[in-house]
Amino acid sequence: MRGPAKYQLAGLKALSSTLEIAMRALVASYPELWREPRLDEPPEIRSADALVNLCSLLLAAIDKHRRIITPLVPCDAPSDDPNWPF
Repeated sequence: MRGPAKYQLAGLKALSSTLEIAMRALVASYPELWREPRLDEPPEIRSADALVNLCSLLLAAIDKHRRIITPLVPCDAPSDDPNWPF
């Protein structure tokens, strides 16, 4: 392992939090993302939708990686979020 797993988890948590904020900002900026896509969508709506979808895929990949490395982290202190033991 390249670095202590707990530091990897901290970085992953920071990255996932940033992605969630970005997704919320996009949806707040483009309320059109809540409705069904149309064929005549403006380019900025299509790109915002693509960004939200890519953020979602990256969040899923981060969660999968987190599940792999979490067992490697010694849990010496209780955490408020059981999914992020640091």
